[in-house]
Amino acid sequence: MSRLQEHPTFKQLQTHRMLVGFLSMLLSIATLYIVLGLSVNPDLNLPEGSRLAWGFWDGDGWWEVLLAFAFIGYSTFKAAGVMVESDDMVCIYPPSEEAKELAYDTDTIRENTLRIASEMGVSIEEIYITEQSVPNAFATFALERGDIMVLHTNLIDIMDEASLNSIIAHELGHMAGNDVMYKAGSMLPKNLAQILLILIYIKLFGILLLSESISQVWWRSLEIVYVAAAAQIWLGLTSTIDMMYSRAKEKMADMYGAFYSSVEASINSFVRLNARSHALEAFVDALKDRKHVDATILASAVDYFPYENPNVEFVKEVAPKCYAQAHIKQLCKTLSIDLPADIESQMIEQLISHHTTSESEEASGTPEEHNTTPFSWTVFDHNQDGVLQTREISDMLAAMQKNPTALTDEEADSGTHPSNRTRIFFLAKAFGLSPST
Repeated sequence: MSRLQEHPTFKQLQTHRMLVGFLSMLLSIATLYIVLGLSVNPDLNLPEGSRLAWGFWDGDGWWEVLLAFAFIGYSTFKAAGVMVESDDMVCIYPPSEEAKELAYDTDTIRENTLRIASEMGVSIEEIYITEQSVPNAFATFALERGDIMVLHTNLIDIMDEASLNSIIAHELGHMAGNDVMYKAGSMLPKNLAQILLILIYIKLFGILLLSESISQVWWRSLEIVYVAAAAQIWLGLTSTIDMMYSRAKEKMADMYGAFYSSVEASINSFVRLNARSHALEAFVDALKDRKHVDATILASAVDYFPYENPNVEFVKEVAPKCYAQAHIKQLCKTLSIDLPADIESQMIEQLISHHTTSESEEASGTPEEHNTTPFSWTVFDHNQDGVLQTREISDMLAAMQKNPTALTDEEADSGTHPSNRTRIFFLAKAFGLSPST
């Protein structure tokens, strides 16, 4: 097998990431340097209330800057360690007693992760599974622990083994590229600059509160707006470069996922994630506009909605049951009641029966809404085995070309991650999959 680093597309991404990453780091350091050179000298005799000036930073207080760097860096990596110490996190590598109680094949997940890590030449110290209803996985670094990976239970629920392996390889790809370290190193100067900006804003607002006339209020407010506008324009520029870097590293991680699993497995993972995303949106939409829906219980109700079916009618049918279950669980917890499962089921059925009757009465004079079912990958699963093979993926690619909204999302390609549509077409082109004709 040839090395991924020899792939021409991967080489181009490496070069692009290096150049954009260098520019991102440079702008982050420049941001801190500019803020360190900014001074606000109060002078209440002036209409503006202060003399705002900028000059080259002479290094005064350098040790304070280094101390702040150390504190922010320590807090960042320490927070990752605190996160995995929570009760929701179950360590499957090294194996723990809690891992044996999970309803998942943790041995296979652990073995596959270690095998892929070995093939990549990546060292991973710990692997965790956390019970979450939103599918996700991430790699990070924690002090006194090293490189760790976290997998959400819902991600395991909706993935076949090969697709899960592609996501694991994707996260290990972030480790191979030292993306967590770079992100921390790049963000530290900018984070410190933002803290210093907040202190400047506090000083300017303090001067504004000491105004004695409308004229002073006007000029001092104008000075705050001037500083804030300039800061936002500059920070907006740096954020744009940061997003360019992030999208480049995500595509590189996608290539790791496809190379160390298969391009078919990676594409299957993206279509399943897209389906789950649409299903969750439909679930929330089915409940959020109803009267007396509690936002906290609605968030808990998602935990009882494991499906990736984006069919709106199906979601409308299931959503009230999930909400009722979450409501009963919350009530039992509040009253310290351990309700038997059969009694809980009876209560849910009674609530849903009443809900269905009330809903029918309300809908009698209301015109029926017509919802469009999102683009579904299952249409192309011709042999109905739950996984798209090469030919089926080619058929899907052809349909996606004819439908520009297929497998997109609200962020599209303006966020830190490319859209599922972009990632699928990117991997198909990089690894030689073409739309059927």
